[in-house]
This record gives sequence, structure tokens and C-alpha cells, in this order.
Amino acid sequence: MNVKVKYLFVCGLLAKICAIFLSQPDLASNWYLPFLANSIESFTLDPWGSWLAQNYDPLAFPYGYAMWLILLPAALISHIFSGGLWLAYATTLLIFDFGLLKLLNRLWPERKLAITAVYWCSPVIFIATYLLGYNDIIPITLLILSVLFIKHNKWLCGALALAIALSAKLSMILAVPLIMIYYLNKHSSLKKIRGLLYYTSAILLTLAVPLALNPSLSSMIFNNPEILKVYSFNITLADGLAIYIVPLAYIVLLYFFWQIRRVNLDLLLAFIGITFLIIVLLTPASPGWFIWCLPLLAQYQARKEAKAILWTSVFSILYILLVLINGQHLDLSLQGQINSPWLLSIIHTAMVSVGLILIINLYEELINKNVFFKFSKEPLVIGIAGDSGSGKDTLVNHLKDIFGYNSITHISGDDYHLWERKKPMWQVMTHLNPMANNLEKYAKDLIDLCSGRSIISSHYNHESGKFDKPQKIKGENIIIASGLHALYLPILRESYDLKIFLDIDESLRRFFKIQRDVHERGHSIEKVMASLDARLNDFSKFIKPQMHSADLILKLQPVNQFSLNDTSLSLKKLKLSITSKSEFNELSITRTLVGICGLHVEIETEPDHNQIHLMIEGDCTHEDIEMAAKILGPNLYEFLDDAPQWKAGIAGIMQLVVFCHINQVLSKRRIL
Repeated sequence: MNVKVKYLFVCGLLAKICAIFLSQPDLASNWYLPFLANSIESFTLDPWGSWLAQNYDPLAFPYGYAMWLILLPAALISHIFSGGLWLAYATTLLIFDFGLLKLLNRLWPERKLAITAVYWCSPVIFIATYLLGYNDIIPITLLILSVLFIKHNKWLCGALALAIALSAKLSMILAVPLIMIYYLNKHSSLKKIRGLLYYTSAILLTLAVPLALNPSLSSMIFNNPEILKVYSFNITLADGLAIYIVPLAYIVLLYFFWQIRRVNLDLLLAFIGITFLIIVLLTPASPGWFIWCLPLLAQYQARKEAKAILWTSVFSILYILLVLINGQHLDLSLQGQINSPWLLSIIHTAMVSVGLILIINLYEELINKNVFFKFSKEPLVIGIAGDSGSGKDTLVNHLKDIFGYNSITHISGDDYHLWERKKPMWQVMTHLNPMANNLEKYAKDLIDLCSGRSIISSHYNHESGKFDKPQKIKGENIIIASGLHALYLPILRESYDLKIFLDIDESLRRFFKIQRDVHERGHSIEKVMASLDARLNDFSKFIKPQMHSADLILKLQPVNQFSLNDTSLSLKKLKLSITSKSEFNELSITRTLVGICGLHVEIETEPDHNQIHLMIEGDCTHEDIEMAAKILGPNLYEFLDDAPQWKAGIAGIMQLVVFCHINQVLSKRRIL
């Protein structure tokens, strides 16, 4: 542990221990501790029913089974050894306080010093938890634990932790729709269904069932006046109608979150924190509710920017003044000395004002500057051109394997052929001729997708030679247009952030086309060979010139001569030629390919033409490619799928090269 971190941790711990031994808040003494004592003395699985049967205060413990079971062990130990019940209760809070510190350090391991300073030593935590006795540290710790499980793709564990957080305090339900949206945004359809079932089952079992079967528990939770605070801020209309501001703000926030195309964990935490902060500011919030905002404020202050520390410090000071003057559940209050509702209102107004400024700054720093949020406002558009059989669809599928199939919208030039396979026009014109394709619609559909509009397109079925039923296609974070003429029209070229041309050795192209069209699409070898010969003129005239417009040219070449009938030929026997016209960090990738992947790389530069040539030969594993990607594009790696499928050999090298170029494009756009 860093010396500064250790020093701050020990100071904070000693202060909290002193507070535990020197104070016993009225809130705990009058409500929580008597409830726990009663549940121990007359033990039952329905402590709420036992409490209400004795006509005790129904406001004493408006929490579910999770909160009771969490507080019970220390209370039982205290009862057995005749210790103080407050000491047992406060020790449980301290354990969860420490647990939340560890969770925040796991979320942002590079900011341990800042997290320790701004969270562990926070006066809000100190006052609300150890001087006032509020237990909100427990549900918020469980909520952050759920988020941490989600970060590591342990969705069932995350669902259970969230459900326990809800059982501990129902207010945590505010985070559920945000987490659901995050899940739906991130996963494919089958995973969506399974994940939603996990959530639904966990929440029903741990929350809905106990509430339904225990009327005493339901009564103490839902009759708690704290729930009605969200309706206290409203605009009264005619005929007794009213607009409730807090629910309105929450719904708008949910809609805004839903509209973001791709969400990462920092965005999720930012929106959860802003949701809690809005609730705290726009309601007569209990002092304990401010604890809900602490993870967000810690995330914000950990950036070490003066503005973040200033506004959060002012907010904390106003919170302290408000608590001291208001004096609720605090013996050391100033309420007796300062009995002025006007002054209390002024301080509260100042705190709300600073809180709203905080929300604006939080939006600017944690949301507007978030790389995923920037990415969602303007999709990345890639054009991939090349001759038939050059591997365009294969490259698209390999990119989907790493970025996620739900993150990429792909439109293929084949879907814009003017005629189906058996139409007589194909006897006089090849697919390589631009006149045989509806390039105007191709360009219009691409522009519509880039502008956020959906398109209607029919997929060309290579097995039947016919167009399938038209389908609606919407744009995702990455839009890829591939095809024979993807770089043919100026309007297409101007739309792309990255232009790729797939070149291929002619003998190798013939081999791959025979393998695909004969073995996969069912054509005769004679027909395929005749088609290849007929297309040579159109290739030279319409396809090959597009190479000059490309930012990146990938060319597959055989290492040795081979026969077209050599079915054993694999990508292991190939080498890859790369020509890059963009600002490509060729030295870093060369070092990585040689040092990590063990490949042979030859490099050549053409300063006059602003071109870089790499010739890569050798074999490598998908683990090597994955490690290289993490080294070459650490900021971009977060954009990838939960379990990116990196390929071995030449296919993986092509994935890596395109990955590095995308990283460069996004860096130029100041997204990374």
C-alpha cells in the first residue's frame, strides 16, 4: 500500500472508531437498535410482525430481510457477550464502509490515493454514518458490488447482489432500469433474454415474494413517509392536477440514457450517481441519502481537477452546516443557538444550487467527455472494397467477432445488384460493372445510417440467387459498407472514416473463389472459371482503380507456389502485405508483432507518397494477437465485445491492423 494511501486510511479509520465509541445517535437508539434487540429477544422470522404486535413505532425499521440479516450477526454476538448493541451496529456499518472503499479501488485501481482521500475521508460519510447512525452505506455498497460483478460479466452474481441491495433498501430500485438498459445495450438477443430472466428471477425471489407473503414488512416499508418525499416537489395545475418534478426528471434521464448507442461502465455509474443526486437535491432528503451520491462524487473528484474538488468541497461544507443547524438526530446540533428557518432555507438553497452546478460539471466531465458517449453521437464509418473473392465479408465478420455483432451495422454491395442471378442482363454485363448495381441507393442508405436513420434493404441470397424479403436496418456505433464498389463514388469515399481495399494475388484469388463458390455456394467449377476470365477487363477498369483511394491496402500472397487443387492450403502458408496511407504507428506495431507474436516483419517507407509498406510472414496464436491489441490500443479495447474473438495467424493480423487504424481514426477525432 502506498504510504500516503496508508496514512489517509489510518487517519480515517481512527476518526471513525473514535466516533463509534464517543457517540450513540438518537436515530439508532430510538429505532434501529430497539428493533434489533426485540428481534433477538423474541426471535422470529417475522421481526416486523413481532414489532408491530407490541404497538412499537412502525417507522423503526422500514427495510427488508437483507438489511435485517446483515445487521443481525453482530447484534447476536453483542447479545451473547453482553456487549453494546450500538457497537455491534456501528461495526457492521464500518465493515461495509471499508468494503465500499475496496470496491471503488477495484473499479478505478489507478486512482487509489484519490479514492481514499475523497471517499474514505469524506465528511458526508463520517457524519451521516457515524454521528447520525444512518445505514445507507449498506445498500449502496451492495449496489456497487453488483456493478463490479457486471464489469466482470458475472451477470447472475450481479443480479443477486442488486436484488439484495433492493431488499436492504427499496430506494436502490432507481438503479434497476439503468442497469437493464446497460445490459440490453451491451448484449446479443439470446443473452438479453437469459440476462433479463436472471434479473427478474433474482428480484422476484429476494424482494417481491417476501413483500407479498409478509404484510407487516410491506406495511413498514410502504407506509414510511420517506417514500412520499419524491412527490413533494410539484407544479400544481388546474382541477387538482399536478406535475411531479422528480419522477419527470427521472423519466427524462432514463430516456436520455436509452438513446446512447453504446454504454460503458463509467457511463452507467455516472447516470446512477446523477439520478441519486437529483433525488437528493429535489426532495427534502434524509441526511443518509447523501451517501448514495458518494461513489459518483468520488469518481468525479478522483480526476484530481481543481474544479471537481472545489465544488464537491463546497457541497460537503453546506451539507455539514445544514445538518448541524437542522439538528435532526444529532446531539451536537446548533439548532438551539440558531433558530432561524430563513437561514436554514438559505443554506439549503445554496446547497441545491451547488448541487445543480455539480450535476452540470458531472455531465460535462463524466458523460460528455466519456469516450463511449462521444462515439455514440457520431458513428465510425468504414468502407471495404475489393474484387469478388478477396475476403470482404470475411474481414467484416472478423471485425464483428471483436467489436460485437450488435455493435456493427453492415451493408453489402451485393444487396444492391440490379437483377437476380437468372436475369438475362447478366449475360452481357458483369457484377463488377457499376451500371449493374444501384449505387445511388447504396450511397443514400449509407448516408441515412450515418445520420441515425433506419433503412429498408433486401439481402441478396447467394444460394438462391434471389433477393430476400426487405428488412429494416438501423445504424450502430460502427457502420461498415463493403462491396465491389464501396470506394467507387466520391460521395461514398467522403462518408468513410477509414477506407480499406482488399487486394489479393490473382492465383490465390482464384483458389479462394473456387473454394467459396463451388464448395459453399454450389456453382460448377467450369462456371466459376468462366466468370473469372470474363471479369478481368471490368476488374482492371472499375475495381482496381479504387485502390488509390484507400487509406489501408491489405494484400494476401502465397509464401510458395501452389496448385488450385491444393485443398490443404491454409492461411498459415500465406503472407500479408500492408500499405498504409494514414498516420500509422508502424514502429510500435512492428515491435509488437516481432516481440509478442514472433512474426517476421519487413518495413519500408515512402515519404514522398506518405506511404508505409509492411510485409508480414509467420504464424501466431490468437492469444498473441489479443495481447498485442491490448498493448497497441488500450483505450480502444474497452469498445470491444465482452469476449472478443481474436483469430490466429493472418486473419488475426488483419484484425489487429484494422484495429490499430480504427484506434488512430478515433484518436484524430479526439474520442480516445
